[in-house]
Amino acid sequence: MSLNFETLRKNILKYVKEHVNPGRYQHTLRVEETAIRLANQYGADVESVRLAAVLHDACKDFESKKMTKFAKNFLKREGIEIDLSNAGTAILHGLAAADLGYRIYGIKDKDILYAVAFHTTGWYKMSLIGKIIFIADYIEPERNFNKVKKARKLANKDLDRATVFKMKNSIRHLAKDENYIYIESVKIYNHWISK
Repeated sequence: MSLNFETLRKNILKYVKEHVNPGRYQHTLRVEETAIRLANQYGADVESVRLAAVLHDACKDFESKKMTKFAKNFLKREGIEIDLSNAGTAILHGLAAADLGYRIYGIKDKDILYAVAFHTTGWYKMSLIGKIIFIADYIEPERNFNKVKKARKLANKDLDRATVFKMKNSIRHLAKDENYIYIESVKIYNHWISK
């Protein structure tokens, strides 16, 4: 990571503070704190993890059209063909934030960009940084859902098992509430459980 890590982190956090609601900003700081702990535990590059953590929800409060434009920019640049026609903001905001990180902040590290892009759905091949952000967002201290304690215990023992646990429970939660399940999430889950 560059010597300008701290400046870059501060600039991204300034942007986040100006573009998301106060609760989302505090969530971002908690995800960063959780991600640092997991990075230290599993031997990931802490600076990379911190940048991904502060960037992950930077576009969460964008209006839908802008979010979609940014998301499509990222996918096109990466040569990824996935259907976004039924992807809501819960899916799009990570892809949009990855585009923002690349175009505005000059982040070229694919591990960071993919961790941000796929922090809600996971991805077929996830780096250590990707798994850490995926899980840190799920278990940060203010999360309070049915099975969060189990998710935290798994995260402290085995990131792969925690990753599958999050995928499974997210799909289960959406199905239970009769919400739309983004098809790529199901494909990614199937990929992981077949490993």
